[in-house]
Amino acid sequence: MLFRFQTNMVAALPSPYATYRHVKFVKSEISKEKLCRKKNTVLIIDDEPSARATARGHLFKEGYTLLIAENGQQGLEYVETHEVDAIVSDVMMPDMDGFEVCEQLRSDPRYQHIPIILVTALDSKEHLVRGIDAGANDFLTKPVKGIELRARVRSMLRIKNQYDELQDVLSMREGLANMIVHDMRNILAGISLRAGLMDMITTDPEMKEDIQMLRQQANRLQSFTNDLLLAAKMQSNKLVLNYSDIDIQQLVQVIADGHQPLAEAAKITIDG
Repeated sequence: MLFRFQTNMVAALPSPYATYRHVKFVKSEISKEKLCRKKNTVLIIDDEPSARATARGHLFKEGYTLLIAENGQQGLEYVETHEVDAIVSDVMMPDMDGFEVCEQLRSDPRYQHIPIILVTALDSKEHLVRGIDAGANDFLTKPVKGIELRARVRSMLRIKNQYDELQDVLSMREGLANMIVHDMRNILAGISLRAGLMDMITTDPEMKEDIQMLRQQANRLQSFTNDLLLAAKMQSNKLVLNYSDIDIQQLVQVIADGHQPLAEAAKITIDG
């Protein structure tokens, strides 16, 4: 009976090869996502039809997916409904100017990473500072030259693509860390169960003491993995705190008992 339980338990534990397969799966999924990702989308916001047509003509040959908005509000709606990679916006527009478009986008965490190029006929330092404060990444002065517009957009898209790649790497790292933590919990559960069975069948007092210490250390490591999972939940804003009373004296005693073997080996006495 004992041998059968041990075999099933070992078979249930994640092997290094299984972890390797998980990592390959995560990488392959990210690669698929990159391959399926659409070409860059550029949003043009301008209230003047001739300016919109000019900007579209300059950027069309670059192969981008172009979205055309006639005013700031329509531009914000496009950002809500499309995956926009860069924005080229006029400054002087009725109802909502380019500065306000920047401010509204920068106030939303979902769109703070989208680069914004403001096109303006205003060349004073005050307007430049206002645009920077509003969240603009770059500026173009009217009349816009096609070669300069294309170069600025390419530069902003390089930044955006690097940001997206970094997010992919961070997502993979987070998924891998969570997977390892879950696998560690399974292994520690197996150790605790095995130690419990050994405690049931042994009668040697010293052996029982060693088994008890093994279980305590396994429980400590289990608490560490739980802390890692809690940290992951905190980062994703999914952590729900439940307050409870803690016996500090008992907690200190547990910690002291856990370090007792190391203290004895170092000839250190722990009073408590």
